[in-house]
Amino acid sequence: MCKNCNIAIGTFYNYFSSKDHLVREIFVSDWEKSIKIIKKIKLSDTTLKEKIYNFVCLNQSNYMSFEELYQILNL
Repeated sequence: MCKNCNIAIGTFYNYFSSKDHLVREIFVSDWEKSIKIIKKIKLSDTTLKEKIYNFVCLNQSNYMSFEELYQILNL
């Protein structure tokens, strides 16, 4: 992974204690972004149907962004 990103292994471990830590940070960061968007959807002046549609689109977009990772993790 470090080789593909052109960073030294030591540099990686300065920021993350393990690959699991990196994956966890990616999910936490994405989850925080999703929560902000969900709050905006909730407060928006749209119909319930539009809110549900926007929520589904958000989830689909998130899945597509991390599709390969989800496949690796069997999610």
